[in-house]
Amino acid sequence: MPVELETEDPIASLSAKSIHDRCAAARDLSKAGKLDVIPLLVERARDDRSPAVRLATAGAAADILSRF
Repeated sequence: MPVELETEDPIASLSAKSIHDRCAAARDLSKAGKLDVIPLLVERARDDRSPAVRLATAGAAADILSRF
């Protein structure tokens, strides 16, 4: 069953100006991301100005790790 994504390119959307777009990208990566995106998610979880994005990216990294 294919995963329905909210963004066309979740990696690129993590750098979007909009908090909504960055959180959508984190949700997409939470569902479909692989281990290779963990460093980027950790960087965003540590450095993003938005608490919502920091939480979403940390959660996405945890979700990915739970699948492997």
